[in-house]
Amino acid sequence: MFKVNFISMPVLKNMYSLNHSKIHSIFKNVINVEYNDKLVSIQNSNVPKGPLSISINDSVNFLDLPVKVGDVITIKKDVICIGSISVNIERPLIWNPRLKDYFLLSKNKEQINKLKNIVILYGKSGGIKEEVLSIIADNQETLKYKNKENIVRALNEAYKDFYNKKQNDASAKLSSLIGYGAGLTPAGDDFLVGVMSVLHCFKKLDIPLLELYEKLSNEILKNSHKTTTVSKTFLEEAAEERFSESFHKLYEALWNKNSEELYKAAISMISIGHSSGTDGLCGLLWGFYLISNLKIMEDSYGS
Repeated sequence: MFKVNFISMPVLKNMYSLNHSKIHSIFKNVINVEYNDKLVSIQNSNVPKGPLSISINDSVNFLDLPVKVGDVITIKKDVICIGSISVNIERPLIWNPRLKDYFLLSKNKEQINKLKNIVILYGKSGGIKEEVLSIIADNQETLKYKNKENIVRALNEAYKDFYNKKQNDASAKLSSLIGYGAGLTPAGDDFLVGVMSVLHCFKKLDIPLLELYEKLSNEILKNSHKTTTVSKTFLEEAAEERFSESFHKLYEALWNKNSEELYKAAISMISIGHSSGTDGLCGLLWGFYLISNLKIMEDSYGS
């Protein structure tokens, strides 16, 4: 029997509603269970906690276990049963995936620039990195493919719409990225989660940011069916202010102006997926670029 170490708060609140759910997918470090069109992840302790996760205190290759996609899970008292596998959920530690409001980061330009340089040097290609850096890092190299040009155009137009107080248009442009790219979490989705993290942190300080956050959240909830179930989960949770542990560690390092921890958190995030972590970081960087000319940022970015 496996023992649960952490359970995210939203999962704990609805734990017994998971009864009779089915296994959606199985990977080396994660078993995904489908629940209300979202995925709850039963995962190894070495995997960063997600907004909807159950973390066991062991390290096991789930692919070696006698479970398969479609298996039904049952919950009896404090035990999750999946075939002959059982997971004890008695007295777990609770993890709250709601991201804090790190609005004082408005005075932390130096650390944000360090993060940008880490992404430039170590970020993985194959997602949306080149497009975003062509905007925020003064990299004016010609993009080779038309679809990449379209991504840059959409981001530039969203930026202009935001400052022209056209938040409906800006949110529509941004939400057009849902499902863009390949893989379990397409690059456009990872990027949007990063953008949403910035909007969330600052939305209480600026009315246009609050409007954009609310409208983009609505657009995400309306269009999340256009992407994978895995990505849909992360997007919809971001719209509810809930983010993976990787974002928490990154913002905490920025908040504390701890360059060493910032490097560790960024490199750890970059290691996620083929380019997923990099794309999420690019969303965060573009989010800071978006708000760089707001009054709340003038101490850092103003002339």
